[in-house]
Order: sequence, then C-alpha cells, then structure tokens
Amino acid sequence: MGAWRWRQLADASLTPFDRREIRNYMKDTEIALGAGIKRMADKEIRREAETAKVAKKRLDFRIIRLDF
Repeated sequence: MGAWRWRQLADASLTPFDRREIRNYMKDTEIALGAGIKRMADKEIRREAETAKVAKKRLDFRIIRLDF
C-alpha cells in the first residue's frame, strides 16, 4: 500500500493540500507501525524473560538418594 501512496503523490493533478495530507497520512502510518513493532518486540522480550525464569525454577531442585 505504501508504494501506491508514493505513486499518488506523483499525480500532477493533486493540489498542494492533497499532497500534504497524503504525506501526513504516510507519517502517521509510519509512527503507528513503529509503535506496533515496538509493542511486539517488548512482548517478545517479556515472554523470553518469563520462559527463562520458569526454566530456571524447574532446574532448581535436589535429588535425594536414599540407600536402604
């Protein structure tokens, strides 16, 4: 969809207002995409930390050997 916007900007029939609106839309979209990617990365980091914490808890045990 982004390439379509760039081609639309090249249209000679657009007014300066239309061009500015398209550029503002593209900037807003870029900001929203960046925020979404950051949220996904943060979520992945938290998930990896929780997984490591759970794995550490599971490995922290003792085996008692009783010889009768």
